[in-house]
Amino acid sequence: MASHVLDEYCPSISSPPGETLDELLSEAGMTQVDLAARVGLSPKTVNGIIHGTEPIAPRTALALESVFGLSAGFWIRLESAYRESQARQARDMELRDCTEWLEQFPWREAVKLGWFPKGSSDAQTVSNLLCFMGVCSPRAFDDAYAWVRNSLVVSFRRSVSFRSDPQAVALWLRQGEIQARSIDGAPFSADGLRGCLQRARTLTLESGPGAFLPKLSDACAQCGVAVVFVPEVGKTRVSGAARWLAPSKAIVQLSLRHQTNDHLWFAFFHECMHLLHHSRRRTFVDIEGDGGECEDEADKRASDLLIPAPQLRRWLAEGRPTKTRVSAFAHAIGVAPGIIVGRLQHDGTIGFREMNDLKCRYSWANASPRAHG
Repeated sequence: MASHVLDEYCPSISSPPGETLDELLSEAGMTQVDLAARVGLSPKTVNGIIHGTEPIAPRTALALESVFGLSAGFWIRLESAYRESQARQARDMELRDCTEWLEQFPWREAVKLGWFPKGSSDAQTVSNLLCFMGVCSPRAFDDAYAWVRNSLVVSFRRSVSFRSDPQAVALWLRQGEIQARSIDGAPFSADGLRGCLQRARTLTLESGPGAFLPKLSDACAQCGVAVVFVPEVGKTRVSGAARWLAPSKAIVQLSLRHQTNDHLWFAFFHECMHLLHHSRRRTFVDIEGDGGECEDEADKRASDLLIPAPQLRRWLAEGRPTKTRVSAFAHAIGVAPGIIVGRLQHDGTIGFREMNDLKCRYSWANASPRAHG
């Protein structure tokens, strides 16, 4: 599905086919009444065609072919181009009144990221945004993306202090969908994904996103999951999302919101748990603060897979966490030390400012998400 219209000349002004017809009448020394008799139409209809108020129907195009020797296709193309031009001009007039709607989106950030081009006018930028979102008008956007606004289908994990903007979230989700559709892979396999998640634990030990992103993307694609990384725009405030593009293809979308390995990997495993255990009819968007049964279950399953609860309890019973002990425990269970630190901070075992030097920080520069997304 195209995100914007490419490689087509769209004239802003197009003459009605009747102007060409009128020139031919003059050259032939023929009146409109004469032509009406030759093509079997009323003089009023011929006059309407010449002034652009009446369309050239295919049957009329065939008649004109007989009279002037110009193919029916020629007349049909002229008619089509004129009507398209008229429709575009009418739509552009409508879109000029949509600048306030446009400003509800963080569109300038999206343009800088290359998601869609800035237009030569606000109306053209509105048109480009609509094409990117895959809708024909602001009202159609409101209808198609109502679930983002009213949370009827989406399960939000929402912070009271940091509200997410629905337009920004919709824009972010759409870019993830576009990236995911370009990823080829096998049909979805729940067993394949479970095995992939076990192997993914070892990827937390990789030096950085440049090392693990290609491996993670390829492995997940082989079990029917497209993994995409999309930077936040505006007030998105989203860590991740999980949804289904088709019965055989799912998407896990991540943002690098907190830019540390514990948050990134937890978000990845959390979204995968939604795919494995929750309804395919729902879209799950991970916005901090909101819970709910599905979110709580995904949290627990992701936590236990990354750090098995029995092993964590035994380790904690053996003594106070220190950097040395954390590193040794992480090595023993095969995950990065930062994963352990994040879990201990979340559980309140250590403070949020403790041991952060054991975490790895990621950035869009070293992640090169567009190369792997």
